[in-house]
Amino acid sequence: MEKIIYRAASGAQFDSKKAQVYGEALAALMEDQDAPLSPHEIIQEARKKKSVLHDVFEWDDANAGIRWRVQQANHLTNHIKIVLNINEEEIEQKAFFSVVVKMNGDTKRGYKTIRAVIADLDFREQVISGALRELIGWQQRYKEYSELADIFTAIEKTQIRLDFNLSSRG
Repeated sequence: MEKIIYRAASGAQFDSKKAQVYGEALAALMEDQDAPLSPHEIIQEARKKKSVLHDVFEWDDANAGIRWRVQQANHLTNHIKIVLNINEEEIEQKAFFSVVVKMNGDTKRGYKTIRAVIADLDFREQVISGALRELIGWQQRYKEYSELADIFTAIEKTQIRLDFNLSSRG
């Protein structure tokens, strides 16, 4: 199996060398369980002083509580990219995605690797639906700019196509 390359995304509070270490650690944790990895589980792993994730978090309770650590866990997973080689060109892509799983009657939100998301139809649909919601929100923010009309048309066509595809599965 080829080695996965992780890089720090713009705005990350760590460099790409650390992103590689953190990305590998997070992916390993995600592979060990069927459910998505929650921020609380990331924190639980990071509490271990020998964990490579330990230095990501503020452990002084005078400075931070669990809510801050949850934000730090979310920041961590949202600022790591995976490097893919497509047609001999390096493409950076978000490495981890937030998904929801229903297990034993409970709903759990957490993170899965891009490979897990691509391989699972439900996860894939969740990510695509989220991306479409972001595009529609972006379209609403910039609707007064006629220069973006072609992009708006593409968003609308995609929404119609995806709505049809998703409704035909149900």
